[in-house]
Amino acid sequence: MLNQRMAAAQKVADRLFSAEAALDSALAEVAQLTAAVPIARAEAGLSAMFGQDALQAAQAAVTALVDARGKLLETHRQLDNTKDQMGLRTKMFGGGMPKPEPLSAEQPRHLTVVTSDAA
Repeated sequence: MLNQRMAAAQKVADRLFSAEAALDSALAEVAQLTAAVPIARAEAGLSAMFGQDALQAAQAAVTALVDARGKLLETHRQLDNTKDQMGLRTKMFGGGMPKPEPLSAEQPRHLTVVTSDAA
């Protein structure tokens, strides 16, 4: 019975990790596309008016992918809870580090001033 639960959990984990990697890849590709539009416009010597609609559509795609990534990370957290309810332990973390606690909308995000030695 334990082996069946472990095998089932591993299948779900494999799909989850694959989905996370695919979403990150898609996000990176669309972000690069978004960056390429104004660069190509400038290189072609075109007015800033050219490509604005495409740029806005690409930006909307980035926003949608970031939102989807957040939902997928919430899925990951919920599956972690399910794994615990099944009595299964985590056998490894990505990169060997524990997962950070998610920031809620209520938690303040603090900036830190960093000095540069290059000055």
